[in-house]
Amino acid sequence: MLQKFKVHNFKNFKNDLEIDFSDVNGYKFSQDCITNDLIGKMIIYGKNGSGKTNLGHALCDLKATLGFSPEINTSHSFISNADSDSDITTFTYTFLFNQKKDTVVYEYSKSDMVNLVSEKLSVNNHVLYEYDFKENTFITVDSDYFHNNDIYSIYQSSTNSSLPFLRWCVNNGSVDKDSIFHKIYNYGSKITQIFTPTTAAVRLTKNELDVLDKNVKELENFLVYMGNDCKLTMEKLPDGTKELYFVFKNRKVSFLENASSGTLSLFNFYIHFFMPHKESSILYFDEFDAFFHFELSEKIVQYMKEKHQNALVIFTTHNTNLMTNKIMRPDTLFLLTISGKLIPLCKATNRELREGHNLGKLYMNGEFDED
Repeated sequence: MLQKFKVHNFKNFKNDLEIDFSDVNGYKFSQDCITNDLIGKMIIYGKNGSGKTNLGHALCDLKATLGFSPEINTSHSFISNADSDSDITTFTYTFLFNQKKDTVVYEYSKSDMVNLVSEKLSVNNHVLYEYDFKENTFITVDSDYFHNNDIYSIYQSSTNSSLPFLRWCVNNGSVDKDSIFHKIYNYGSKITQIFTPTTAAVRLTKNELDVLDKNVKELENFLVYMGNDCKLTMEKLPDGTKELYFVFKNRKVSFLENASSGTLSLFNFYIHFFMPHKESSILYFDEFDAFFHFELSEKIVQYMKEKHQNALVIFTTHNTNLMTNKIMRPDTLFLLTISGKLIPLCKATNRELREGHNLGKLYMNGEFDED
């Protein structure tokens, strides 16, 4: 489980931006937003240009660093703040593993999206290793952690600045399957970041059609949950391809040709997220409800609570209808300021926020400090 995240000098965040998921208040309502005493579901609000998308890129950088993202275009890899005197960006992930018995801190610095400057792993304040990529040397090593101490010299002779030691150890079988290395690696592999779903009809690959064929009932249930009462079927065409249809009393009609823009948006949402990512560690939805009615936005949030109870789910939105204690709570609703601070509503006002407060109205009336 992720307890804390901090990034320094990343894009519009010149200074430290930190999220402490263990900073939970004692609210007795909307307790499905809390998982194992950590914030599990949260919504971030912020003005245009405050950095909501950049925050998602920063938080999800672990996935790319551990080699699970598509190949990066290095011509657009500048990541440090343009006003900063330093070109080094530092990411720090603090995990709680083994029933919270172990506090694990994985920290690395980069000069761009690809190249590492340093890497460090600590367990319960004990450093297992720290590596300097510029000097191509270990600063600190725990000689008792690995059975074969030659692993350090082997890595030094074969590494490059885009290959973290943690990733190398896992891929070369140098650590046990139940090790901290594997736990971080597996966590990073299950990070998902998606952006505003489009309303345009999508053309599915043969593989996607085959997967959808096995998940038609689940798609149907998803659309019904969202208020679209429909029946679906996948048919094989004479040329061997497959097509999705609405099923009516007297005929079947093509789904992609007849679905409304809202239904297509939900369909794309399902295809690009729900279908390929049924098990995730972090789910970051940027502007997830740009094309959704406010009631549908609420259903999406509720659906995520039910279907991904153990995942850290983060939404960004401008929809103040979601700023309500019926769905969330003041310690899981955050404001991202233009100055780069992330503040929960409960700390953005001197007022003691209670279940009966209309948080959206308070926000619109300027109750919360966004500086």
